[in-house]
Amino acid sequence: HQEAFIKKFPDEKPPWIDGCLFASAFEGFTQFRISSVVPNSDGTVTVKVHFQYGTEEWEDAVVVRKEANRFVIDDFLMSGAGSFNPAGRLSDSLKYRGE
Repeated sequence: HQEAFIKKFPDEKPPWIDGCLFASAFEGFTQFRISSVVPNSDGTVTVKVHFQYGTEEWEDAVVVRKEANRFVIDDFLMSGAGSFNPAGRLSDSLKYRGE
């Protein structure tokens, strides 16, 4: 997607070039710890993660599902911490941008 954007708009900054995709704060995080693990009725598990960047702290979640004999990340649930990342699912953000 980035390569196609760069070819179409060579003088503009492509999407996903700045910021962290996998945590609510634009700058990313410097520390994290698992807060809780909650099983869901659909067979997935929600892993709540407490993040920290400097003095900022927030909690996002990762949805994990079992596929074959391994666990895979299904989605990231952003709480909306930080001024550049609104609350929502990473999967929805990617759909909105054409992925």
